Amino acid sequence: MTALRLARAGCDVTVYERLPEILSGASFNNQNRLHLGFHYPRDFETAEQCVRGFERFKEVFHEAILGDFPNAYFIASEGSRTSPNDYLAFCEKLQLPYEVFDVGGFEPKVLGVDLGLLINEVVYDCQTLRILLSQRLAESSVEVQASVEVESIRRTSSGFMLDIDGLSVGPYDAIVNCTYSDINRLTSQLCGPTSLPS
Repeated sequence: MTALRLARAGCDVTVYERLPEILSGASFNNQNRLHLGFHYPRDFETAEQCVRGFERFKEVFHEAILGDFPNAYFIASEGSRTSPNDYLAFCEKLQLPYEVFDVGGFEPKVLGVDLGLLINEVVYDCQTLRILLSQRLAESSVEVQASVEVESIRRTSSGFMLDIDGLSVGPYDAIVNCTYSDINRLTSQLCGPTSLPS
């Protein structure tokens, strides 16, 4: 989406994808859940971003959304930083629809929880999403290069240079790092050392 927006704004955009097809890494191998914000009770701003992102995703990629199956969220009896009352207040504040249920009757059996909510989160079909996004990219001015690994990024006086398969490519005015599994390696080359917060 970022690549498409930049291209619409008049930027020359090249996407370098390490795998043979886009959306083949984390996008394809995670739970594919479209968060509505339920997952972030201690970060209201992130929860709001989830709601806005979901609404935008639904507008653009509605054909890729799958629903009509039960979803539940639970608050643990011990070790949770969020109490059942705080979680319900969070849901109300964000206007998230939910139904409280008796966790004792839930299958599969769930132990060690004080609160259970049935909710209406959905997932996306990654194959359908890949097709839709590939079509949009093909119809745009975005150049997609697949099976290409960015080995390193260098900042020079004329812009950013990429080392790809032993070749120096660029210069580029800006780099958008959309990696997941290898984000720290490239980010550290752009911004200096990265570390996780303590």
